[in-house]
Amino acid sequence: MQVQVSTHQGPIPPPQVLGGYEQVHPGAAAWILREAEASAAHVREMEKRTLKYQARDALLHRVLPFSLVAILLISSTFMAIFANVGRGGIAFFGTLASLVTVFLKGGMGTKQ
Repeated sequence: MQVQVSTHQGPIPPPQVLGGYEQVHPGAAAWILREAEASAAHVREMEKRTLKYQARDALLHRVLPFSLVAILLISSTFMAIFANVGRGGIAFFGTLASLVTVFLKGGMGTKQ
């Protein structure tokens, strides 16, 4: 007894199978090839979009925390100058302490 096993991986079948499809249904081989091309183009487009969004997220993860710290430092400085020196100083040094803590721990959201 002989057993033949064959496997296939990918969007385009082997030439023998593709020829068999064409014999059973004329135009099937061309349709399969067009669909494989469309699928590959779609995958490339999705990968481009993913890279674009990852770049945007990386930028936002840098800009937003910096902006928040800058706003807090400026606000606490104005508070110290125009309102209450003690509370403004506490807010200023509290922001600095938070910033130093995040810096020493290696960033926000990191697991150690």
